[in-house]
Amino acid sequence: CLLSDVDCFNAARRDPLDDGGVPLNVLVADCLLSDVDCFNAARRDPLDDGGVPLNVLVADCASQVVGISVIRDEQDIEYIRSHYDIESFVYYGHHRRDEHAHLHHLVLNPIFNHFSKQLLKETLRLSHKTCLYYPIYPEYSVSQASKAHTLASCLHDFVPVRARRQIEYPLEQLGENAPSERILQSQEPYALYHINRKLTLEPKITVNARIVVVGASDVGLSFLETLTFSPHLRFNNLTVISPQGLPWQSGPDDVIDNMLPSSHYNSRIGHAHMSIMTWVNVVKGKMTAIDRERKLVSVLPGAQVPYDLLILCCGQQYQVSSQPRRAIPNHVYTLNSDRDCKIALQAVKMRREGSVVVYGASLAAHSSIQALLAIGIEGSQVKLIQPSSHSVTCFNNPTIDEKISTILKEQGICVYEGYTLKEWNDGDIREGDSLYAATFIHGEEELRLECSSFFCFDRLGIDHDAFQAINDCCLVFDGRLVVDADFQTTDKAIRGAGSLTKFARRYHADKWSLGHFDSREVGQ
Repeated sequence: CLLSDVDCFNAARRDPLDDGGVPLNVLVADCLLSDVDCFNAARRDPLDDGGVPLNVLVADCASQVVGISVIRDEQDIEYIRSHYDIESFVYYGHHRRDEHAHLHHLVLNPIFNHFSKQLLKETLRLSHKTCLYYPIYPEYSVSQASKAHTLASCLHDFVPVRARRQIEYPLEQLGENAPSERILQSQEPYALYHINRKLTLEPKITVNARIVVVGASDVGLSFLETLTFSPHLRFNNLTVISPQGLPWQSGPDDVIDNMLPSSHYNSRIGHAHMSIMTWVNVVKGKMTAIDRERKLVSVLPGAQVPYDLLILCCGQQYQVSSQPRRAIPNHVYTLNSDRDCKIALQAVKMRREGSVVVYGASLAAHSSIQALLAIGIEGSQVKLIQPSSHSVTCFNNPTIDEKISTILKEQGICVYEGYTLKEWNDGDIREGDSLYAATFIHGEEELRLECSSFFCFDRLGIDHDAFQAINDCCLVFDGRLVVDADFQTTDKAIRGAGSLTKFARRYHADKWSLGHFDSREVGQ
């Protein structure tokens, strides 16, 4: 069978999958067979579904079906052109409208996976198309559009297309000059992949180097995006290590999504447009050690990840203030991810009867107060404590500061300025105790507040486990990980970037650490 030719042709039989040459699970088979029925009945979808022209092609080897592809005419060309940078790969003036197609299924027997590009070429030729588009929806998507697609076996032959930043049009002012509805229509965000006749003739260079990124920060994700969106390179071994995996993997929740401030880049929609999980292996755990000789990263709970190139971009996280040197009671929260926010809000909802103390003067402290009000916590229950260490507000604008203060008063939120955390539970804490009070000091004045939850946004710092791993493997650490102008540490196989790092002292650039620059540009 392996020495026989593989032929591609338009499906002519009632069910080309009956011979079992293509292994399918039940969900894929039902979806495919439904499209095959539509093709055999009328060569198009039912009129109730728009009547879109449909084509089914079959790959045959030794009289056995080994692959099948299902395409439809692309109906959202205007939306794709306005929302994705597709014109980096195709000149629309060179292609008729009916030459654009949308790939819904391409299933190939794994033995014949190396024929995937040939099957794509034949799909374009036999259906008289020049361009193919394929979307990947987020894992949590429940829309009908996501159910109408199966993961294509030839995805590595496609090129990913970057999303465009969208213009917010003043429609009332534009009137008749507003863009068409096809451009303005709202669709669930997805990652777009594309291939055309020209791209089928351009080979990709395969890179098998084991590249491991520690930390799912903006810098790390931007670095991974740059690699995966390289149109002529194929990285087969990308890994990211993060305690909670990649962000924004759960279903959308407006309260949780807005509880922590984030850049426009690090957002749920941005991650849906990138589809990083398609190309990257995710290891959930904390880095605890680095073996530079064997090139291994130890990860809790006991796993080891080999690397050829290690990228350290753990960033900084909110940490509990070092003032109270005793144990930390339950219901004291530091929020560094959407998962932390979800856990904290669920706990607060179960302890509604007590007050909630928000300790910090950062933007995250204010956005968390907004989230608490959104879940039904009364403003009188919220206490905002702004430490004395913050001489300049996060807004750095007197007008905005005055407006924020007015809003806090209107909501009944008590604000205490210049207080520093002294202790919890009057200093009497045992392991497993729940929080019931917090004490603060301001000069000689002492303030005691009864509370059931405590949100700490006092300071950002490097994770202790990450510091221990970096220090134990003898990388230079001078308050932060020391790197040169090429992001390289003292080990040529280890690089660092982001707020975790600083430039070596020989550059005399202590005021120009990488944390002062745009994280996305640093990652790129």
